[in-house]
Amino acid sequence: MFLIGSNSLRKFSASIVLNQIQHIISNLRQQHPHLTKKDSIGIVKTFPCFKFSHYFPTPELLQHNINIFNEQLYFLATNLNFRIVDFAIQPYHLSIDQLHIDNYYSNLVPNNIFNYFDRLISNSTPPSQQ
Repeated sequence: MFLIGSNSLRKFSASIVLNQIQHIISNLRQQHPHLTKKDSIGIVKTFPCFKFSHYFPTPELLQHNINIFNEQLYFLATNLNFRIVDFAIQPYHLSIDQLHIDNYYSNLVPNNIFNYFDRLISNSTPPSQQ
């Protein structure tokens, strides 16, 4: 299992980041053929972010870029056969900087990672061993 998260969307357009991900997955699978199964690679949907940047000068433009990325990620997942992992981070989970997860909700990421692995394990265990 390989998780890819993206902070690149504050600096690059969704299409550029998606092309980078496509290239990374292609290289990984060339070097590690066992990663061809759908459950071998999971890519995390990008969390909301409202800390705009020079490249996306308003929170709305930045969030639009993130939304495009997350929507197009589903098409890429279908074409390249990988899982999308949704941690269900909402705007109210963000800290005052509107970029990071607030400390109060800091358990969301590790809990979602553990839950993801638990689902993978329970789905891959033969029925006689459950």
